[in-house]
Amino acid sequence: MRGFHALVSSPFALAATGLALAAFMAFVLPLPDFSGAIVAGDGSAFDLDFAYTVEEAFERAAAFEGAEKAAFVRAHWTWDLAYPLVYGAFFLCAWAFALERLAPGSKASRAAPFLTLAAPLFDLAENAAASVLVSLAPARDGTAAFASRAAVLATPAKWIAVGACFAGVVLLFAALGAKALRRRFAGWASGSGGGPGVHS
Repeated sequence: MRGFHALVSSPFALAATGLALAAFMAFVLPLPDFSGAIVAGDGSAFDLDFAYTVEEAFERAAAFEGAEKAAFVRAHWTWDLAYPLVYGAFFLCAWAFALERLAPGSKASRAAPFLTLAAPLFDLAENAAASVLVSLAPARDGTAAFASRAAVLATPAKWIAVGACFAGVVLLFAALGAKALRRRFAGWASGSGGGPGVHS
């Protein structure tokens, strides 16, 4: 476990996952097989709204017709399977990197980064539920009913978790920046004999 923590909290892991996420967002998200496939012809989608009702979930599933169904499922088990793994790895490494430098060796620096795994897990749950629902549409009972409820729960949970992870990155790196500034100021103050205008 220590070896894994040392890896994910390293500058190399942060840089590698950050570059992978940037490349995915720049080159993969715009692809028609990804962004186009998750939206039905009438504009319906599961992934893009913060929340929706069970009835709306059924309506969105029914909006995918013919080849759109197959494209939707394929996108969620190819590109949209990879995407949560990519941003999840970045969040994990970013939190681990920052916390290890803010509180080196602490329990928080080792445990808290794993909270970021909630975001990709909820995203994958949403993908699975939406894929089943679209595949079974226009069915509304049995497995389809279960999938609709799962999707209704997973989608807002995903967005809340992603938002919390992103906010954590911003706050943690702001704290790192403040810590670096304090160190620089302390070094400058001690090196100048207590501050500007003081000479020995």
